[in-house]
Amino acid sequence: LLLILVIYRFVAAFLVKRSLRWLAIVLICMGGGLGWLLIAIGQGDWLGSQPIDFFVPEGFTFFLLYGLPHLALARAALLGGLLLTIHAFVLPNPRRWIPFSALAGLCWLVMGLCVPFYIAVLYAILGAWGLAAWLRQRSFPWQLFFRCCVGALIPLPYLIYNFYVFATNPVLGAWSAQNVLPSPHPLHYVVGYGILAFLSLPAIRWGWHRARHSIVYLLPVSWVIAAPILVYLPINVQKRLLEGVFVPLCILAVMGLRLWWIGSGVQRRPRYARLVWRQAVIGLLLLLLPTTLVLLSGGITFAARADLASPAFHSAGEIAALDWLNSHAQTDQIVLCRFDTGNYLPVRTSLRAYIGHGPETLNLAEKSQKVDRFLAGSMSPEEARYLLSGEADKGDPIRYVIANDADGIQGYTALQKVFESNGYAIYEVQAS
Repeated sequence: LLLILVIYRFVAAFLVKRSLRWLAIVLICMGGGLGWLLIAIGQGDWLGSQPIDFFVPEGFTFFLLYGLPHLALARAALLGGLLLTIHAFVLPNPRRWIPFSALAGLCWLVMGLCVPFYIAVLYAILGAWGLAAWLRQRSFPWQLFFRCCVGALIPLPYLIYNFYVFATNPVLGAWSAQNVLPSPHPLHYVVGYGILAFLSLPAIRWGWHRARHSIVYLLPVSWVIAAPILVYLPINVQKRLLEGVFVPLCILAVMGLRLWWIGSGVQRRPRYARLVWRQAVIGLLLLLLPTTLVLLSGGITFAARADLASPAFHSAGEIAALDWLNSHAQTDQIVLCRFDTGNYLPVRTSLRAYIGHGPETLNLAEKSQKVDRFLAGSMSPEEARYLLSGEADKGDPIRYVIANDADGIQGYTALQKVFESNGYAIYEVQAS
């Protein structure tokens, strides 16, 4: 709810007409790209990737509203800080801007606490805005610079702290190195954003001309132009640098559609003007809303089938095993189990999974092979003891093992069964 309200206020800073605001809100909150068309023609893995409107939450708002509250809070704080910066810039009394810029900085600190590297994305947005203002005014925009700097300096210590920790902590450094999220083929961005980008072209010119009176209008223009550069910077989280760009893109697209309607001369024929506008809006919605409908219908269908396995549903045996561990095991002890159970284990217990989350399980591929071999009973007693002692990974010893009826771990003498329910068994590792 907070994100939707902030988005509306951000849209209202650039679009005056109420009908245009609501169209922009619908597109921002519910819109997608043409990924649904790729799915419909059987090209769900086109050019080695899914369509971006099906898996990039930073690129589209609906994902955040559907199930990513920390990213929704981060985007609300990002946009809220930008709104406060705009307000600080346009104040009639220029001496009172510091409190608003400081509040913007606090918003951006909240954003950074949600996702630290968004602070770097923010700096790129502010830098692009300042550069565009410099080019437009042909002089350095000192007023904008100071107002942005006051806000930007507040989250800076937290960003520096994160850089330091990730550079010096070997565990966080290893996690960062394997958290690789590259951008897909550029044509996927064309499919995802092509229609909106095309409609935005006349609005980019509109924003450039409006900047003669207020450089505020250069913010969405510069943000959208900078995005294609950001997503191909040589870093490991390229596609996440799209954060928030869908908002200014939809604003410009709606304004561009309006400018196209005015430029076509249709408005001079009142008998047809409203009909043509409605048809254009309906056509745009029919093209950009199906992805959201596919995601919603898929979620409803998935939730209606209790026979499906993890991650939508967890069996009674698995839940009983985890609840038993939560009652009997000591906090932070390590549990060896299959990946799906390990991914769910921290939800119901205060224990640590040997494997259980992709990027956050260090050396996941190597550890998964060890788990498969162990649960299949194909390890020698010496290999099993070496794994359970923690020496194999230079970590803490494994205290419990969760297995099911199909596993062949009965031959390991170091294990003692302590719980069993509906096909799940828990074994405690005995001290050697």
